[in-house]
Amino acid sequence: MENNIATAISNTKLSTVTGVVLSVPELFADKAFQEYLNSTQTIMSWHKPGAEFHADDWDDTVIFLCPTLSGEGSNSDMPYHDEIVERVKAHFPQGVSNRNHIAVILRGY
Repeated sequence: MENNIATAISNTKLSTVTGVVLSVPELFADKAFQEYLNSTQTIMSWHKPGAEFHADDWDDTVIFLCPTLSGEGSNSDMPYHDEIVERVKAHFPQGVSNRNHIAVILRGY
């Protein structure tokens, strides 16, 4: 089985992912955002749910936006999601041409 998986990995087609980094300490200081990170299990984050937030934490959090930037994507119920979509739209006014979602890394430092 391990050999089959190693072969499948080595033979799989790679595709490029488009992404951006938004460094927004104010977001991580926001109580609504903190509550969201502490209550959801469906977000990619270094933050441990229930842990306190500190200004020097490396709690990078990743969300994915639809390549058309329609606002759809993971965690669309997250506080400030619409504002993040608008900021990414300003960077990619035409959206992105590949079919992969746009990775948005949110940083609190």
